[in-house]
Parts: sequence; structure tokens; C-alpha cells
Amino acid sequence: MSGYVWPDPDGILAFLRDLMEAGGARLRIASHDDLIAGFDRAQTAHQYEPDATPFHLAALMFDGIATRHALIDGNKRLAWLGAMVFLDLNGIYLDAPEQASFDIGMAVIGRTKSTGDLAAFFEVHGQQA
Repeated sequence: MSGYVWPDPDGILAFLRDLMEAGGARLRIASHDDLIAGFDRAQTAHQYEPDATPFHLAALMFDGIATRHALIDGNKRLAWLGAMVFLDLNGIYLDAPEQASFDIGMAVIGRTKSTGDLAAFFEVHGQQA
């Protein structure tokens, strides 16, 4: 697969804003530039690695968003949404246990697991839609 569909960062941000407000929290952006850079990490990688799998690109997107801290709160949620939307837009549904998803995400952010480990997790639990 070489022609990927890329998610709209502002659309995902609006969705997260609605989710947070429904829970009584307020979404606050620390750096819109860092937000865009996080989403763009996968697209940039794809330019240099045109054969990268969607799982690898989703893992890079997750890491890029989660570690740039573009939001005051909600970076991990935004990262997960970005990765899931990217996979979904490209015909892949992730069917993974919630706790295992949380654990791998936290391990990648904590640098005890790599983005390669996350890509492998996505591939094991990904299903063609």
C-alpha cells in the first residue's frame, strides 16, 4: 500500500475536545505547531520509507503526537485517536484489549518499548475492514 489517507489533525482535535468537554474537562493547546508536527511525523517517515506498513506509520504517529506534549492534558488520548483514525482511514480496524492497548502505549511513551513494538501490536490486532 503506497497511497495512504492521512487524518485531519484539526478534526481529531475537535472530536477530542467534545469528548473531554462531555467529561467536564477542557482541552487546552500548548503548541499548535507541535500538534501538527506530531501528526506529520508519519508522513515525513513515509517519504523516506515508502514501503513502510500502515502499522509502522500509525506507531510513528502515536509516538510523534504523544511525546511532543502539544496539549496541556490529553496528549496520549490524542495520540491514540490519531493512530486509530489513520488505521481506519486505510482500511484497518484495531481489535485489541483495552488494558493491553493502554500498557503498550504507556511503554512506548516511557521508552521501555519501541515504536516497532507498537507497530507489531497494531499488526497482531489489526483486521482489514
